Amino acid sequence: MIQINREVLLEVYQTAESLEKQMAMFNQAGLKIARRTQFIIRTVIVILLCVVALNFLMLYSFMGEMHKVVNNMIDMYTRFGTMSKDMHQMTSAVTNMEQNIRGIPTISNSMHNMNYQVNGMKNNVNTMTYKIIGIDQNMTTIGTGVYDMANRFDHLSFTVHNMGHNVNQMSRPIHSFPFYP
Repeated sequence: MIQINREVLLEVYQTAESLEKQMAMFNQAGLKIARRTQFIIRTVIVILLCVVALNFLMLYSFMGEMHKVVNNMIDMYTRFGTMSKDMHQMTSAVTNMEQNIRGIPTISNSMHNMNYQVNGMKNNVNTMTYKIIGIDQNMTTIGTGVYDMANRFDHLSFTVHNMGHNVNQMSRPIHSFPFYP
């Protein structure tokens, strides 16, 4: 049987104690780094989620205002249509008056010009309405893009959570040492 003298045992004990202290310092440094990394990752995710929420709010507000503009344009188009009909009736009445009172041909020409200009304005408002409707459709596409971006941020959050889990998994071998607190 091998006998180990007291000095050898003392030296083995001191070496083990020194190793335990070094491992404890290494573990503390690793935990500190893990906490800082986790704090940074959570802060970045919170900031990104705030930016996404702000984008959604701004997009929702913008879409509401665009709907109001489209509704106003449609109302304006209807009113110009009514005004055009009224101008046409007025032109017809003036034309009848001209035939009855042949001395005022200038009024009839002015009414014809006004009718022509109001019809032009009506067509311009109609064109503007179609363009606004196109913008509204583009806003729907943008909304879809923002929804896709939110899904990507959700996937990013899941991936970062898995990274945190992997960091915890990597630090587990330290916990297997018998002198780990």
